[in-house]
Amino acid sequence: MQAGRGDTLTFNSTNANTIKTARLIPPSSTTHVTNIEQRSVAAVVKTVGSKVTITLPKDENLLTNGYYMLFVTNKDGTPSYAKMVDINR
Repeated sequence: MQAGRGDTLTFNSTNANTIKTARLIPPSSTTHVTNIEQRSVAAVVKTVGSKVTITLPKDENLLTNGYYMLFVTNKDGTPSYAKMVDINR
């Protein structure tokens, strides 16, 4: 999926009422022992019924171009499977 800074991503989930947070995490580098580029960027989550809306940060210093794994977590802190997002604008 492609997206830009400040975009909103919307999807339906039967568990929407339990989703509390969303984070974007770049895939790790497997060629180095220390990955100085690793970071976790919070996104804003809103739910209405079964609809989940995630708003990405607008700050290009915080969310640089590239691929990110998008995770949502429930009220117990259990993460979802990642959805790859290409931030390209």
